[in-house]
Amino acid sequence: MVFIAGFILGKMDIKSITIIVIKEISQLNIASITDIFSSREIASGVWIFIFIIFILSKPEIRDSVFKVVQAATAKQLIIPLVIIIIYSTILVLIASLFSFWQLKYLKDVAFWVIFVGVPVSFGAIAINENNHYFTGILKGILNLLLLLSFY
Repeated sequence: MVFIAGFILGKMDIKSITIIVIKEISQLNIASITDIFSSREIASGVWIFIFIIFILSKPEIRDSVFKVVQAATAKQLIIPLVIIIIYSTILVLIASLFSFWQLKYLKDVAFWVIFVGVPVSFGAIAINENNHYFTGILKGILNLLLLLSFY
């Protein structure tokens, strides 16, 4: 963020920003994939990848998948999603300034944003139509939590 502000204010050029960013990345202690994800999460990712390959190998299903992807990437859906991701990123960057934040929490934050933050944000449109909006959200989150805990 400091680099971007420096670039916008004209205090830094692209070359110096690139050098500083590369230096910072090289100093990071990036964990291996087995340190970040459990074996169950890695296995789930492999099975999801195999399922996607299977779906894309069938021509009649592939056309439908591309139509779904095209509908899901409509401007009306992407703009709020990008705003949610930027907001979450800003919160993570602010939290990283404090000593209680660690890189290992990034996976949990990403899962929360995908499975809780985005659905709640998109469901907030119906808040005026439903008097029990928050209790419905809590029930849905608890059901998902129970399902994930069982898994």
